[in-house]
Amino acid sequence: MTATATQATEDVLRKVRRCPLCGGSERQTHSQAKPNLYSEKLAALTGIDESELIELIPNVSCDSCGLIYKLRWFPRRRLEALFREGVPWHPKGWDAVSDRFSADNFFTELDRYEDALRSEDAEKAARWRRALISIIDSIPELEGSQEADELMAALERGDVETLRAGRGLLEKVMIEPTPYKRFAGFRSREMWHWCVERTEAVKAYAEVGCPLWGMLPIARGEVMRATFLSRPESNYWGSNCGMDGRGCTAEIHRQTGTEHVQWDAVAPGEFDLIGLFQYLDHLEEPLGFMEELFTRARACALILDHFSQPTAIQHFTGWTPQAIEWLAQRFDKRVDDGFEPIRASGNRLYLLF
Repeated sequence: MTATATQATEDVLRKVRRCPLCGGSERQTHSQAKPNLYSEKLAALTGIDESELIELIPNVSCDSCGLIYKLRWFPRRRLEALFREGVPWHPKGWDAVSDRFSADNFFTELDRYEDALRSEDAEKAARWRRALISIIDSIPELEGSQEADELMAALERGDVETLRAGRGLLEKVMIEPTPYKRFAGFRSREMWHWCVERTEAVKAYAEVGCPLWGMLPIARGEVMRATFLSRPESNYWGSNCGMDGRGCTAEIHRQTGTEHVQWDAVAPGEFDLIGLFQYLDHLEEPLGFMEELFTRARACALILDHFSQPTAIQHFTGWTPQAIEWLAQRFDKRVDDGFEPIRASGNRLYLLF
């Protein structure tokens, strides 16, 4: 470990001594996070080399409840800087309501990738490489195909000509994005009805986290009340999240008329079901948050990354089935994770009710 990394453990990061779910102290190492946009931005904010930073923040799993969590974590000011300066808008949320998923846009972004390669701008090249990979990854007609492998390989090596030669193929297959992935989000009528059938009598529905990629537009037309709940959180996007002069909460209201209420203003038992989509894994105190949630609603629809994926650097926790079961038992809830259509996306839906 370099001198910079040693200094970071003292000045930038703090040790997490107990499991944030059950309080246990026995743990074992888990798979390491992979480099991504957030590790790149955190490296810039902390002045630590990206690979060193990832090594400094290993994932461990609790022997008692199965939760995966970070052995070291950032102070609040670093997290706030990440989501206010490093990545001030939620990329996946805005992509779910964007027009990025088209062949024309793919080649517009490919031009930008080529420009970054020519100017030897490594940060911009990485950004546009990730952007293009996300588009290919969301084409259902190419899933698991040799064509997809070849396009991905060309992106990785910066082979722009091979990518341009695939224009005819992309124009043919880019119709609708893969459900439950980046460009479709979780705006699924099938998932909505699956949740409602199990929780029954849903008249008031709310979501916490990102207002743009969930089921609020569907709920707005099917229940008496659909609400977005704002909650301050250091390790998540906040009121500054916007694109092209539009704020995300204003945008969902413009699209659907959904009301906007502060988390602390919700009365006990006010909602029947709360959607919590890729949000719980950001929180430093997940147990306390879930206790608050179950005073506000009797059921929760919880979407998380699949537990087999390495927990990303921006996620404080990763959730195994064992950890979900521990959580459900803590609040005397049942768990149903039988919604099969979401699984191919790499996400998992857990209904706690």
